[in-house]
Amino acid sequence: MSGVFGIVDTRREVDVERLLGAMGKAMTHRDWYVAETVADVQHGVGLGRIGIGIFSREQQPVCSEDQGTIVFLSGELYNTSGLRCDLEAGGHHFRDDSVLELVLRLYQEKEERFVNDLEGAFVLAIWNRTRQELIIANDRFGRYPTFWAHYDGRLIFAPEMKGVLCDPDLHKDLNLTALAEYMRFQQVLGKKTFFEGIELLPNASLLRYNVRTDRLTIEPYWSFSEISEVTVTFEEAVEEMGRLLRRAVNRLASGPYRVGV
Repeated sequence: MSGVFGIVDTRREVDVERLLGAMGKAMTHRDWYVAETVADVQHGVGLGRIGIGIFSREQQPVCSEDQGTIVFLSGELYNTSGLRCDLEAGGHHFRDDSVLELVLRLYQEKEERFVNDLEGAFVLAIWNRTRQELIIANDRFGRYPTFWAHYDGRLIFAPEMKGVLCDPDLHKDLNLTALAEYMRFQQVLGKKTFFEGIELLPNASLLRYNVRTDRLTIEPYWSFSEISEVTVTFEEAVEEMGRLLRRAVNRLASGPYRVGV
C-alpha cells in the first residue's frame, strides 16, 4: 500500500534511521516498490514514503531553500494549475512543476490552512524544523490509509500496520472490542484497529504533532455537512449527475496514465 510513514522520538531513544529502514523493508512487497526516507537525527525525526511507481514519481522529499521544511506526498492532486497561478501571482517562485513543490509553496503561504485547497487522492507529511512540528493530512475520503500510534513520547505512523509494528517498544496488545466487531460485522468500525493504541487516521483529517511538547491533535478540515442542500427535480438531478460523472471521467483520463474501467 502506498503512503507516507515515519517516526518521531522526543526522547531520542530510538535509532531513527534503522527503524525507518525496517519499516520501509516491511512494506516493500515487490521489486518495483519505491521507498525513500530522510532522517533529522538532531530532532529524533524520520520520514519516508512508500510507492508503487505510478503516482508521485518525483524524487522525494522536496525541501525549502533553507532546508527548514520537508514534504513527502503519496497520491495525486487535481486542478493544480489554478493554485499554481495564484501562488505565482502572489510572488512565489517554482523550481519545477511537481506536485510536491506546489504543496510546499501552499504550506509556506497558508500554513496548515493550505489543506483546504487540495483536491485529489493523497496523504502527505510535512516536517517544520523551525516550529518542530509534524503535519499529516489526507484527502476527504481517506483513500490512502494511515495507521498511527502515540506512546511514551513517540509517534509512529505508516500506511500498513506492519510498518507501525516494526517498533519493538510498542506494546502489541489485542483490541478485544475491535475483534468482537469484526466477528459480528466482518469489519472493524471507526478508527479502531486490532491492536490497542494503534488507530486509523480519519478521512479529511489534519494531524499535528509538536515535538517540544509531545502534544498531538487531530482535527477535521472538511465534512459532508459542508455540502449545501438544494431542492431539484428528478430530471435535474439526473442531468447534474451525468455532468459530474463526465467531468470526473475526463479529469482522470486526461493524465499520462492508461484509462481503466
